[in-house]
Amino acid sequence: MRQLLIAVLLGLIAVCGSAAQVPQADRDALEAAKESGSRRKVIEAARVLALSAIAHPEDPEAGRIAYDTGWLLCLNFSCSDAVKPGRFAAGRADAPPDAAVLAPFADYRVKASKKNARALDAALRTVESGAPTGLTLSAFRELYSQAQLIRDFKGMADWWGRGPGRRPPGGGGAGAET
Repeated sequence: MRQLLIAVLLGLIAVCGSAAQVPQADRDALEAAKESGSRRKVIEAARVLALSAIAHPEDPEAGRIAYDTGWLLCLNFSCSDAVKPGRFAAGRADAPPDAAVLAPFADYRVKASKKNARALDAALRTVESGAPTGLTLSAFRELYSQAQLIRDFKGMADWWGRGPGRRPPGGGGAGAET
């Protein structure tokens, strides 16, 4: 009887463990969509995979998958779909250090308001000492370009390290500390 109970428990653990994983079929669908060259298919497959990652938070790669698919959605002009995976990935140990920038960046790309600019600036401040990434550089470019357009020279100088202790994300830039 004891051996039967142990076998049943091991079986349940195996079933529950596999249910906690992001389905491989969703991962494969995104790869197939990328190979097809169709942006529409990539966006749809990325949406599905992002939602699968969120639905399976126990998966040890869920944060990374949500981040990657969210960033891919933003790169394909679907930033409104990147907000939810960005929020999910933020702060997770299995997501990259700049994951906290994804949702504010997506929000800002959807609507470039002062509120969203402040949120993006705050998110960038949390990663400014790290190495630059495609996301942090894109976010910095968005904020800096907007500052140029509205002639916010104080904001531009602040971002380029002329303000107290400031540097663009990943360091470097004119006037940055060395």
